[in-house]
Amino acid sequence: MPAEKHREETLGDDVVRQRLEEADIRVNAERLQILGRLMSNAGQACTAQELYPRGVEESNAAAVSRVYRTLHLLEKKKVIERRVRQVRGRPVFSYVYGAQSAPSRIRFQCRSCGASVIAEDVELREQVAKVGADQGLPVASKEDIVVWIACNRCSAGAPD
Repeated sequence: MPAEKHREETLGDDVVRQRLEEADIRVNAERLQILGRLMSNAGQACTAQELYPRGVEESNAAAVSRVYRTLHLLEKKKVIERRVRQVRGRPVFSYVYGAQSAPSRIRFQCRSCGASVIAEDVELREQVAKVGADQGLPVASKEDIVVWIACNRCSAGAPD
C-alpha cells in the first residue's frame, strides 16, 4: 500500500520537507512521516519499531528495511542522532531529533531485565564526569553515563 494513504499528521509537511531539503535528502512520503514523528517528539528517543509506517504490518520486511535505511540516511546526514542501550544483553537502537545540545545523563540500568531510571541530579553528573576525566576517561557530552546494577526484582530472583 502506498505510504501516502497511511501517513499520519505530525508537524506540518512543509517544516519536515524543508529540513530534509536542507540536509540534501530527496523527499518522499515515508521520509516525511519518519522525520515528522521524530521532530514531533524532539529530544525523545524512538526505536525503529515505533517509527514503522502506519498501516503496514510489522512483518512486512520491505517496510522494516525502508525504515532502517531512512534512519541510517538521516543519521549519516546528521539530521538525527542514534543512541544505543542494552536491554537483556542485546543492543537497542533509538533515534533522537533535536537533542544535539542535551548533556549526557546518568542512567542506572539493570543488567538482567534492562529496566532503567535516569538520575536528574546535575551535581552527580558533574562529579562522575570529573572522576572520569581525572582518570583519563572523559565523558562525551552527548553520551549517557550508564551505571550497571541489579534491580530489586532481579536481585530477589523474581522471574521476568
